[in-house]
Amino acid sequence: MKLLYKILVTLILLGNLVPKTKGGEENEEKIKLPEAYKAIQIIETGSLKLKEAVYADKDVMRIDSIEDGEPITTLIRRDLGKMYKIALNRNEYIEKVIPIIKDDEEEKFIKIKSSTKENKKYKEIRSLGSGTEFVIEEDSGLPVLIRKNGVESKINWIEYNPGPQDKKIFEIPEGYKKLEN
Repeated sequence: MKLLYKILVTLILLGNLVPKTKGGEENEEKIKLPEAYKAIQIIETGSLKLKEAVYADKDVMRIDSIEDGEPITTLIRRDLGKMYKIALNRNEYIEKVIPIIKDDEEEKFIKIKSSTKENKKYKEIRSLGSGTEFVIEEDSGLPVLIRKNGVESKINWIEYNPGPQDKKIFEIPEGYKKLEN
């Protein structure tokens, strides 16, 4: 249930290591996020809107999106400590090393507050290491809002389907050329 959090930390911090805490802080909050699913997510930051297809299964995630008019697939392989950006129109990809967050090194959170809106319960939590704040819908475990450095990103989840995914979708397609950074 920890993959979505790990992926969010990776994407938010763009691969920078997060200072870890030892735990035991007052109001420390355990978060339980979905581990395996496929969904369409719409992320809104200010006037920008991004629509992505997301597939997750344990320590792997695939995000299909459009960047500068080009279809891009991002593979996040926590199991390998790597992230791949794949340019589908050009049969090319780049590889980046990402931090591997082990279970005993997981980021700690504190609960800020709970709320109810339109019969749904939410909890707001803050990372003790990075200071990133998340608003989580309690029933689904999905983040619906992320705040970092004064920037708010709203996430709408549509076509959400929990369950294991085909492992083949988390691989680089055969015949694609690796580009050097």
